[in-house]
Amino acid sequence: MMEDLRAFLDENIGDAKNFKWRDALWCNQWGVHVLPGSKLIQENIIATAEKLQNIRDILGKPIIPTVWYRPEVYNKLIGGAKLSYHVQGLAVDFIVKGIGSDAVREILLEHLDRLDIRMEDLDGASWVHIDLGKVGPSRKRFFKP
Repeated sequence: MMEDLRAFLDENIGDAKNFKWRDALWCNQWGVHVLPGSKLIQENIIATAEKLQNIRDILGKPIIPTVWYRPEVYNKLIGGAKLSYHVQGLAVDFIVKGIGSDAVREILLEHLDRLDIRMEDLDGASWVHIDLGKVGPSRKRFFKP
């Protein structure tokens, strides 16, 4: 069984050739990988991985996810937003090798509509947050958390 889990964690997420399940399912403060809580969350992680792969292709640099899927109990433990898209597998925080996070946000601004993603406006933050949340009159593509 443990062998099967290791094999699963080493698989690419959907068609995202640069992202593995181990990237999406790592809970740093617990020091463990957690499995998606439902088929829907698994599908959400796949959709998010495809967006992240598109971003990697735009930037031409390796992306290191730092926070992706967070089960509700873990999200609460670390003080995450109650309605965090991370809980649904629809958000990822990451850093990019060789490009500062402010520069990454600047580059991605022009691609937000085409990629159909939202991004946090966190000038000076050491990471980039993207999510697949819906956009509307009160929900912008580039937003303050």
